[in-house]
Amino acid sequence: MDIRKIVDRLEKLEAKARDKKQYELEDSIGILIEDIIESDLNEERKFRKEVSEYIDDKIEKELVRRAYASGSMAQA
Repeated sequence: MDIRKIVDRLEKLEAKARDKKQYELEDSIGILIEDIIESDLNEERKFRKEVSEYIDDKIEKELVRRAYASGSMAQA
């Protein structure tokens, strides 16, 4: 299930708890929503970092391959 859908469902529960004046439940749901969003953002940062490192590695290998093929690596 998509995190947006989960957060949306939790926000609806949070609103119902607020309407019923169940403030502890409302607060707990709010904290859960924040935790889910924070976790998702952290996972996205890790994924972006891994992708960036992978791309950098591929570019570096391609540059070395081209330098070697052109002979400029041998001259160095």
